[in-house]
Amino acid sequence: MYDSILVPVDETAETTRLTERAIALADTWDASLQLLGIVDGPTALSAEGTGRSDRVSGARERARRAAMRAAERAERADVDACGAVRRGVPHAEIVDEARRAGVDLVILGPSGRETTEGAVCAGRVTSRVVDRADCAVLVERSSEEPSSESAPSEPAADRTASDPSAPSTREGQTENRPLLAE
Repeated sequence: MYDSILVPVDETAETTRLTERAIALADTWDASLQLLGIVDGPTALSAEGTGRSDRVSGARERARRAAMRAAERAERADVDACGAVRRGVPHAEIVDEARRAGVDLVILGPSGRETTEGAVCAGRVTSRVVDRADCAVLVERSSEEPSSESAPSEPAADRTASDPSAPSTREGQTENRPLLAE
């Protein structure tokens, strides 16, 4: 289905969950995995301007370490992976790296919030990537399970249950219903 997947990484638990999801999908589709650590350019510039270059080098090291750890997890799962670290505006770097690497799919978390109705309100970076990417973008919900009161009432489960590439739980229910934008 997809030959190459891009996942921006950092050292958060949410990114670790997204990376594991991307590794599973890459394994299922025999796709390669591109892992991208990003040093926020505007933040780095303001730190350099105040003589706090140690913050920039620390951010660069954290981004490198996150990409390296994600690549190691992918290799343990026998998934071809490589990592890169870029410095710049996060959404622009994600879109540019997707174009440079020729990826078919970008996987992101919403970095926003979920409403009580279960709808995902994506954050700025995610929204901008969805708007600007030339490839498909998969926006995964947070790892928190919505309560039965806030579960969507539309037949999204029926749509994803018929998709053989959608991950399923043991009971046959699709977990973490994603939003896929092409």
